[in-house]
Amino acid sequence: DKKKGCTYANNTLACDSDGSACTADVCKGGKCTAGAAKSCDDNKACTTDSCDKKTGKCTHDSKANDGKACSDGDACTDKDTCKGGKCTAGGAGQVVDVFVARRGVMKGYAFAALKKDGSVVTWGNEGFGGGSCVYDQVNKTCASVADQLKSGVTKLFGSHNALAAVKTDGSVVTWGLSNAGGDSSKVANKLKSGVSKIVGNQGVLAALKADGSVVTWGSADHGGDSSKVAGQLKSGVSKLYATAYAFSALKEDGTIVTWGYFPGPKSEPLSQKNNSGFVAVATNDYAFAGLKKDGSIVTWGEKQYGGAIAVCENSSKCQTSVAVKLKSGVVKVFANQQAFAALKKDGSVASWGNKSSGGGGCIQPGVGKCVSVADKLKSGVVKVFASEDAFAALKQDGSVVAWGMESSGGGLRVVSNVGQGPSVAKQLQSGVVDIFANRYAFAALKKDGSVVTWGRDNSGGDKAVYRYMKVNNQSKPVKFKSISAELQ
Repeated sequence: DKKKGCTYANNTLACDSDGSACTADVCKGGKCTAGAAKSCDDNKACTTDSCDKKTGKCTHDSKANDGKACSDGDACTDKDTCKGGKCTAGGAGQVVDVFVARRGVMKGYAFAALKKDGSVVTWGNEGFGGGSCVYDQVNKTCASVADQLKSGVTKLFGSHNALAAVKTDGSVVTWGLSNAGGDSSKVANKLKSGVSKIVGNQGVLAALKADGSVVTWGSADHGGDSSKVAGQLKSGVSKLYATAYAFSALKEDGTIVTWGYFPGPKSEPLSQKNNSGFVAVATNDYAFAGLKKDGSIVTWGEKQYGGAIAVCENSSKCQTSVAVKLKSGVVKVFANQQAFAALKKDGSVASWGNKSSGGGGCIQPGVGKCVSVADKLKSGVVKVFASEDAFAALKQDGSVVAWGMESSGGGLRVVSNVGQGPSVAKQLQSGVVDIFANRYAFAALKKDGSVVTWGRDNSGGDKAVYRYMKVNNQSKPVKFKSISAELQ
């Protein structure tokens, strides 16, 4: 100013009041004033965010919070923790599937859990799959496959004695008894890719590949050696089925290929004249029952256990009166250990195989003749369920009919080692919406939310917890706690 000389007007330009590039300092009232701190928040709970004072750049430490509690946003997981800057599901929430080693109703001795990250955890009997290792029974050694199960697994399969995992690339990892499918080293080259499903029997695992081919390994007698039918298994297979000792493959053209071993004295082969038009197959421990697109049934395997369409008391005493009922109209076939039951379009049920196990359509008590329930199975059945040696049918009116060995739930009563217990038949006359079965007992869920149970008492038949205790120097199941009131 010509009159006053120099003048100084305040401005609001950026400045530096604290020597840090991480604050937005500005001029105010002629002074450099500290401004707001720069936000480096990346909205991730598992990173420690900071700003470099010299450069003003944000950094996000992904390791500083490892082990710190967090939430992954999934209400079904707990104990979530930070790992590598990410919130990882903890506790039970990591498991997406649990596989029980089994073949049909015969449960095995181990479990395998598939986790969200594609890893597998096993427990139970080490040699049968619980140890994630291939068990050599001769040398008593177990070679670990745990490293191969740390990631990439998408599906779990297995049998009574071995387990198998299919990985994202279609390759296979096996473990359990070496001579029962646990050791797949001899066919390893064929299992490097393309496997979609695995089916097992007592001593063999069989893999179905995406190209419709089948690879088998394990006990040669039980079907591990499929060389005699190898040409038929190179392509076109859509489904695999197994008994305890043999296999059947359903092909895309509706034909069946069979191989393996039938241990009994009287086996029925699959008639090649009838080998066409199949859409599904049911199996028990000893026989196969094929459902054809015309609603008829064709069977093969051990005659007295359903390999022939007959009701058998033993291998030489069979009646074929049920055969006419299976020439048409069948919509689904169910199986227990030694018998079959076919549900027909008209709501009726026809059963065959071992008479005492349900093949005769009658209730077999511990002592006495088999009591027929055939009249109750003539109509109205919507679904059939199976225990080891019995069947239970749910009818349209919400009632239940059971038949087969009373000690496996075939009679609508509780059964103990000393004889028959109370009947639950009146509680099952209406209102049932679903039925569940284990090896020796059934549980019916009713629409009012209550549960009715029957079958062997120490297998869940009488709504109680049993504990094995020594009684007169013998280990016996003793009722430990009743839960009847909790299931009303």
